[in-house]
Amino acid sequence: IERGPFKYSRAKINGLQISWDDFDAAISHVLTSEQPHPMPEVNHGAEIYRKRIYDPIKNDLVSLGLLPEDISPGNAAAYFMIVFNRQKIIEEGGRAARGRGTLPQALFDGFQAIQERLKVYKESPLYKSFQEQIEKKEAQRRTTTGKALKILKEEIEQLKKNIAKNAPKGSTHHDGSLREILDEPAMWASVEQTVDNILGHTESAHLNPVLDKLTSGGKPLKARKIPLEQLDLRDWHLTSASKVASMYVRATVPHIEMTKAAKLFGADSIGEMRESIQNSLKKEYDAKAKGLTGKAAADLKNKFDAATKNISNSVEILMGVYQGPVPILDNSAAKYYDQFLRWNAIRLLGYMTLSSIPDLGLQVFTNGPFRTLYHGLRHAFSGASGLSRQDLRSIGYAVETELGTRFKSMAEHIDLTTSPSIIHRGMDELERNFGNLTLMNQWNSLMQNIAGHVSIDRTLDTINKAVEGKKVSNKERVRVAKLGIPESDFSIISKYTSDNIDPKSKTRFANWNNWDIKTEAEANALRRFQNSVGQDIDSIVIVPGAGDKPAIGHTPMGKLLFQFKSFLMSATNKVLFAGLQDPKDINKMLGVISMLSLGALSYTVTSYLKGKEPDLSFDNLAKESIDRSGLLGIFMEVYNISEKVLGFGGVSRYQSRDVLGALAGPTGGAITEIAQLIRNSKDGVIGQHTITTDDVVKFMRLMPLQNLFYIDQLSKKVAKQATGAIGVPEKTR
Repeated sequence: IERGPFKYSRAKINGLQISWDDFDAAISHVLTSEQPHPMPEVNHGAEIYRKRIYDPIKNDLVSLGLLPEDISPGNAAAYFMIVFNRQKIIEEGGRAARGRGTLPQALFDGFQAIQERLKVYKESPLYKSFQEQIEKKEAQRRTTTGKALKILKEEIEQLKKNIAKNAPKGSTHHDGSLREILDEPAMWASVEQTVDNILGHTESAHLNPVLDKLTSGGKPLKARKIPLEQLDLRDWHLTSASKVASMYVRATVPHIEMTKAAKLFGADSIGEMRESIQNSLKKEYDAKAKGLTGKAAADLKNKFDAATKNISNSVEILMGVYQGPVPILDNSAAKYYDQFLRWNAIRLLGYMTLSSIPDLGLQVFTNGPFRTLYHGLRHAFSGASGLSRQDLRSIGYAVETELGTRFKSMAEHIDLTTSPSIIHRGMDELERNFGNLTLMNQWNSLMQNIAGHVSIDRTLDTINKAVEGKKVSNKERVRVAKLGIPESDFSIISKYTSDNIDPKSKTRFANWNNWDIKTEAEANALRRFQNSVGQDIDSIVIVPGAGDKPAIGHTPMGKLLFQFKSFLMSATNKVLFAGLQDPKDINKMLGVISMLSLGALSYTVTSYLKGKEPDLSFDNLAKESIDRSGLLGIFMEVYNISEKVLGFGGVSRYQSRDVLGALAGPTGGAITEIAQLIRNSKDGVIGQHTITTDDVVKFMRLMPLQNLFYIDQLSKKVAKQATGAIGVPEKTR
């Protein structure tokens, strides 16, 4: 219901008298309070979050030894991560706000109530009895030695634990010690310190504050440090279940997967794995450095330092904390950084679906034309594709109309902001619909469907033939092995899939939902099979991974400079280098021809839609085909930038860019355009420049959604005619 056009109408037709935002917030409340909602759909949604996100992650953290088995969330009803709405707190006045309806006042009232209960407790006979016993035993300690002293210390500690155990709720620190009695000024100081901690003013704020906590042992699942009931502060929480879950997954999953990798490596933790690698590197360096002097020794030392730095950088990139991410969670200007990247995307990527047409050629490049067309494209539109599509959706693919993950990758957008200002909320809504308006989400879902159907069919064909004793080519066996499926899983997978064949197309499907898993071996086989399909899809429908970009590309400045170029970097690894490894493969050759042909088609259609006559000369069409195919990856981009800088014009994508836009990406281009508009406007006011319809069109280029491929020309004509009607002249040369 959330995604796509007419969502409110479709929600009403489906009997849901609730908006998406309210539905999202209602799920959050159920997860936070553990109290059921009147609408069963909300409770079902909350159950999905528990079973598919929070419980599995908690269980993984416990099984890896990152959390104790008896972990308790303390003063929250459930493990739902609490994230404060910093923007709302700031708008109220932050630490200085006072009065009903402000966070500081709510904290003060809560602290004051705890203090009153604590005072009553300290006057109770039970507390005084514990204290008298402690004082007696403390007096005995001064004259006791040896084993008796040890026993006495244990008894004193137990009495202190009894004091904390019987204390009123909220009156103990997170370490179990009893809170102090504070006067009113001290309580307000504590309130202001708490607000500062929430807003991130005490230390540098992280892109995702959970990351810091996770690396020290999984604290997101531990008791909250604020002693008040979390539901009492819900008015100041971020109440979007989907956004909080996204933050939680991004914070925890890298830690879990890296810890699993460390254990496979023979280490107990990520730090131990990194230390072990660096120690091995140091031994190798020491052995090679023996007897070296002068320049040779210095060169070797530089290589060693660079390798050591690369190891640390790689781990930090995978964990998402490379070079201290931009502190977009506080109230500084830096929080608009993410919005700037999104603004660039939704004003410039209106033609991205047409630019993605060569994706179909990449399917041929990987699986050949017959499999792509017969088992992929044909099966995607057949009546029997429902089960295969459901298989893919169950592992998070072919759901781009709902998630738009590939578009977010194109925009270099992470979206971990927890300060939803008016600008952020507006960008959220624009981005939410942009992928569907450009038809990019629908295209990506189709490409993932085709790649997924072919991957499942191809893998099951290999496995079932092997189990039945039929001949299987070495190439297909190697492919399955590379995807991570050992031959020991073949019999298990075949048991559940041997009869899963579409009678019309003879395409095999998995139907994972009907696998009756009873053993750990079967569960592992299913997991490896599903992972292999995901890996196959990602190699075809390119989504940049952490390892595809250079280290600088993960820094804030690098993301600005390399925005929209990460796909070319990924294509360099997944297309160019993959093709060079097996250049004689007929599928690779046919794939290259397909991608070049579709690149030419992309150029021609784009030119017509922009109102330009395409140059179909052989020289130009060859250059445009290579550029748009993505075959040369980032190397073609280097060539294009060089042509622009040297004044040779370049391909059509670069003709509207100036040198700064070519070198510094869309941000540099935006700076140039804004500066030119300001200069023209100033000169127009003082009579040194005549504002023309071209100035209006340039101004429109800064607006979101203005270059959607199917309305681009129309919107420009309407703008020119409208401004011309009020006396704005056409540009004259």
